[in-house]
Amino acid sequence: MGGLKQAAKAACAAALHHSGARRVLAAAARFKAGGRRTLILAYHRVVQDFHADSQRVIPGLLVSAETFARHLEEVRRGFDIVPLAEALEVNAGLRQPRRDVAVISFDDGYRDNFDVAFPILKQLGVPATIFLPTGFIGTDARLPHDRLFHLLRLVHARARREPAIFEWAGGVDAWAPLIRLDPVEAVERFITNWPHAQVLAAIDALATRLNEPAPPLDGALLDWEQCRTLQRSGLVSFGAHTVGHVPLPRESAASIARELGEAKATVERELGAPCRDFAYPNGFYSRELMHALVHAGYRSAVTTEDAQNELGGDPFRLRRKTLWENHSRGLFGGHSDALLGCQVDSVFGTLGLQRPVVGDFTPGVGAD
Repeated sequence: MGGLKQAAKAACAAALHHSGARRVLAAAARFKAGGRRTLILAYHRVVQDFHADSQRVIPGLLVSAETFARHLEEVRRGFDIVPLAEALEVNAGLRQPRRDVAVISFDDGYRDNFDVAFPILKQLGVPATIFLPTGFIGTDARLPHDRLFHLLRLVHARARREPAIFEWAGGVDAWAPLIRLDPVEAVERFITNWPHAQVLAAIDALATRLNEPAPPLDGALLDWEQCRTLQRSGLVSFGAHTVGHVPLPRESAASIARELGEAKATVERELGAPCRDFAYPNGFYSRELMHALVHAGYRSAVTTEDAQNELGGDPFRLRRKTLWENHSRGLFGGHSDALLGCQVDSVFGTLGLQRPVVGDFTPGVGAD
């Protein structure tokens, strides 16, 4: 079904692109945004070989170097790619750009942001912002979603010769149906529905059950010297992504204050520059959390809600479009400029064919 849906979307994109309807829809979106669009794109990892790496890690976090470069070239056809600080001024109505503006951002601070993505950014002269989970930077630890995915893959591999492993629920009834799911879906369910402490406990219990105490080899993160090198380039700025990559809406007020304050202070201490921007882990936010960000001294926060930013919109609820390899994979498996262009111009959302995943956990509003 996924392949059929992808093929239908690619065919639709080709028709919209070649008929000129894409340009009309982009103009309508620009008008609705208030005269200028502020597009914020989110990536996680840029790798040399998507096919090889997607066999070991969460595929939706990956884009190949070749595809990433093509994404940037396509964005530049319709937008000026600017630093986040400049885009915030545009979105607040304080700056009048000659064209629509776009921002490139990365979540999680993976090491390939330095090894693979940065040479492309440098070659093309494209600025970017990286949001750091500060407790992991400069360590050998791996992020919780990467550890959990790795362990769930091992469970499924073991199940081929030991089917009874699915009957083990780790003493928690909710585990039984979750560990049977595809590992990608299971990770999403764990992180969306469970408090962070319980997710970490699940990871530890799975590691013990599988006798797999070591973290996965994949998923190494930046160190602080690499961050300083990126900053000195003048192209890369940094924001905070909590200390422990903690989805915050389910946390206590004390925990929220600690995650926001310590992450900000660490970035500022290590890089010697103000840290004023934040990315919500997993895109989850709430009104209470937005107030806490203001109190902690931040000026903006980005979600993962794939919707349009409108001039004068709330700077603590900035919408972002998260892209990975398959967002530009066409009808026959190759790259599609038409599909990528329609993704960048958000034509599927404008047509009502794609609904954004809501990240608002405010009680009575969103995903809570």
